[in-house]
Amino acid sequence: MAKAKLVANKCDLCAERTNGVGPACIQMCPTDALRLVDSNQIESSIEKKRLQSALGLVNL
Repeated sequence: MAKAKLVANKCDLCAERTNGVGPACIQMCPTDALRLVDSNQIESSIEKKRLQSALGLVNL
């Protein structure tokens, strides 16, 4: 009996899903722990956190 060869594949965000529903893992996650965000959203979130931190230091 031949051993099965296991191969790991890198995530490509389900590029073959062209109907706009997003990656299958995000759609099927039972706890909604996964989200797809673009780099602009990440940068905006970082900037807001930096501003809140700076304002917190001023109010010491």
